[in-house]
Amino acid sequence: MDRATLLQQLREAISTRDADIDLAQTALLLAALDDPSVDLVPYRQHLDLLASDIGVMTRPDSGLMECIDALRVVVYTTYGYSGDRRSYDDIQNANLIRVIDRRCGIPVSLGIICIHAWRVQGWTAAGIHSPAHFLIQVSTVGELAILDPFHQARQLDERNLHERFTAAQEDSTENTVNGVVPVSNREILLRLQNNIRIRARQRGDTALALRTTESMLVLAKDAPVFRLEIAALKAKAGEIKAALSDIETLLDGHGAEELHEQAELLQATLKGRLN
Repeated sequence: MDRATLLQQLREAISTRDADIDLAQTALLLAALDDPSVDLVPYRQHLDLLASDIGVMTRPDSGLMECIDALRVVVYTTYGYSGDRRSYDDIQNANLIRVIDRRCGIPVSLGIICIHAWRVQGWTAAGIHSPAHFLIQVSTVGELAILDPFHQARQLDERNLHERFTAAQEDSTENTVNGVVPVSNREILLRLQNNIRIRARQRGDTALALRTTESMLVLAKDAPVFRLEIAALKAKAGEIKAALSDIETLLDGHGAEELHEQAELLQATLKGRLN
C-alpha cells in the first residue's frame, strides 16, 4: 500500500460523524503513514483479541470496578503494556504500530488502546485533556471513573483531579470526576500526531514533520494553520513551488485572515528565491 492510498483511507475513516470514528483503527492508519509497507492486519487482530479477552472476563451485568479490573489485567498484565518512563519523548511512543510492537507508550497512545478495548464491550469511554497528561473517562450504566492509562489505568479521585488543575494553576470547574469535559475523537488523534510533530521539529527531521503535519491537516479538515506550516516545511525542504501552491490555497480560501499577513510574507520571500 502506498502513502496516497493510506491518506485516502484516512479521509474516509474520518468522513463520518466524530462519534463514529474508529479511534484505534484510524490511529493505525496514521502510524502506517510512516511505513506504508507495514501489514496492518496483525495489529488489527491484536486489538480485537485484546478486547475479546476483556469480554471473556466480564458479564453484561458487571459493575464498573469489575470492568476496570478486567481492563487492567488484560492490557497491563496479560499483554504487558506500560508507560515508557525511560524514553518518554521517543517518537515511537506516539506511533500505535510501534506501541503495539514494543508494548509501551505515552498516555495518549495507551489511552487509545484502552478506549478501544472499552468501547468494543459496548461501554462508554472518552479522552480527557488534563494539565499533567492525557486521561480517559470510562463508564458503565450509572457509574463513571477517570483513569490514568500511563499508570496501569490507575483511578483518579476528586482530590487527584483537583491537585492536577491546581498544580497547573488552572482555575477550572473541570477538576471533579463529574465535571471533566470529554474531547472528540479527532482531538485525540490530533494530540497523538502532535507528539510526533513536535519531536520531529525538535530533532530537525523536516520530512517526518511534514508527513505528520499533512496528516493533521486531514484530521483537522484543512485547518489553515496546518496549511501554512506545511508550506513552511516544504520551503525548508527546498520544495519552493509546492510551498507557494499551498500558500495560494490558503490565501484563496475563506477565513483565517489572521494568517494572511504571515502567509503573504512567506510568499514574497519564496518568490524572491525563485527569481
